[in-house]
This record gives sequence, structure tokens and C-alpha cells, in this order.
Amino acid sequence: MKIIIIGGSGFIGSKLSRELLRQGNSVVSVDLVASKISGVAFIQGTYEKGVPDSQLIKNPDVVINLAGRSIMGPWNKEHKESIYTSRIITTRNLVSSFKDKNLCPKTFIQVSATGWYGDCGEETLSEGSPSKKNTYLAHVASEWEQEGSRAVKYGARTVIIRQGNILGESGIISALKLIYEKGLGGPVGKGKNWFPWMHIADLVQIYIAVIKNENFQGIINAVSPQSVRYQEFSLQLAKTLEKPHFLKIPKFIFRLKYRGFTEEITSSQKVVSLRAWELGNIITFKTLEDALTNILKP
Repeated sequence: MKIIIIGGSGFIGSKLSRELLRQGNSVVSVDLVASKISGVAFIQGTYEKGVPDSQLIKNPDVVINLAGRSIMGPWNKEHKESIYTSRIITTRNLVSSFKDKNLCPKTFIQVSATGWYGDCGEETLSEGSPSKKNTYLAHVASEWEQEGSRAVKYGARTVIIRQGNILGESGIISALKLIYEKGLGGPVGKGKNWFPWMHIADLVQIYIAVIKNENFQGIINAVSPQSVRYQEFSLQLAKTLEKPHFLKIPKFIFRLKYRGFTEEITSSQKVVSLRAWELGNIITFKTLEDALTNILKP
């Protein structure tokens, strides 16, 4: 199949591209920088500025939208606006391009996040649970999904994947590893908030299974079957790295640098996936210990 990935050079896009190529597909990445994966065709640009002028985007079987600026960083007005526009405007322009039948895929996969649910405390959240819309990211994710869902009216089978914290050599593990290796790791605040997670290899298999299962559509939560609190995640990370774990970072100290982002990372989502079984037995890393051992001690 011909598969176009918007944001294909990033952490998830690179892993996914490699596996799609291995299975004999052709992959086109639309991004600001070229993919490091040999064999991936490249279009430099983003849909945030409009539809790229390239023949490579025509007649796709699958379009996967992974575009979106990292939420990490100081939450000033400029950064928050960038988080919004890189998701909402990009997705709006991308889906609107599907009016052209030569650009409309048979399958459209839109990334989202478990942050869609908001800060939900101890409540167990499945694909059918409503959003509390009580955080900035919950509002962004809600609009993000609305824009992506418009692909249905153009005839594309549409799947929205709400991802938890994706664990791999990049992403959150890369951001935390240096701190924990210095023995300074610990949760922000009390660490009682639920921490939805999934190993990157399992996430890739979800995307692959969604592409192959032509009857699957709608929402799926991409989370591990093991629910953990952030305190448990932090402790297991330190244990895997064989480092001490005794610090707790007061929220007010974290807030001095990251402002409103503090409330986002300490929000609680106890997310489960009631639809993963529809894609088969594809989850390999069912426990946090196995996942972190694989990533940090391969």
C-alpha cells in the first residue's frame, strides 16, 4: 500500500515507517525534516500552511496524521498557541484536502491523546467515557478529534488512536533518563495520579493492525493493560536504572519553569482499552517492568 505519514520523521513516525517498509509498503513522510529511515520518500512542509504541492501525496491508500508540536516546554502564550495550531489547523487543512478524490485515502488514522479525558482522578476511563474538558490539553484534544472525524464524510474509514505516554528510547524516557541517572529522579507532587503508558513497539503494532483490519473504525485507547500511578512509574524507572529513588519534586518548584504544564503532567487518567482485543493478541509488553527493562537494558 501507499501510506502517507504527516509528521513521519518523529519518534513514532520513524518506528512506524521502518515496520511499514519491512512489510512491503511504500511510505511518504510529510515533515519539516527528512526521515532518517532509508526508503522513505520525503515532502518538506506541513499542512499548517496549506496542502503541499507534490505528486507524492496523490492516490494514497492510508494517511496517518501524527503532526503536533511537543507539549514539553515553558507554557507561555506562544508555546500554547503552537501546540494548538500544529494540531488543529494542520488537521483541518489535511482533512479538507480529502474533498479532492485523488487525495482522499481509503483509511485515515488520526493520533490523539489520553489527555482528551481531562483530569479524572480515580475514575476508570474507556473509549466510551466522556471528556471532563477541565484541562487545556483536553480542550485541544477535543477539537483535534473533531477535525479528524470530518474525514468520515469524505468516505475514509477513520480511526482515532488515543495514545498514553509512549515509552521508548526517545520521548518521556529520554527526557527523564539523565535526571534519574544522577539519582535525582522522583515524581512531581505526590505521584498519586494515574499514568497511562504503552511501549512504542506495541503502539506500532496497533497502527499496523488498524491498517490491516478494514472493518475497524472509531476510537481506540492505546494503553498497556497494566494501570500504574506516576509514583509507581517513577520508582520502576529508578529501579531499572539501578539508581536511588527518594526525592519528590514539589509542584510549586516545577511550576516556576513549566507554569501551566505542571497541572497537565500531574493530571490523572486511569485509562483502559476495551477495544484492543478486536485487533488480536498484539500487546507484547504487558507490565511496566518488562517494558522499561526492554528499553533501558536491551
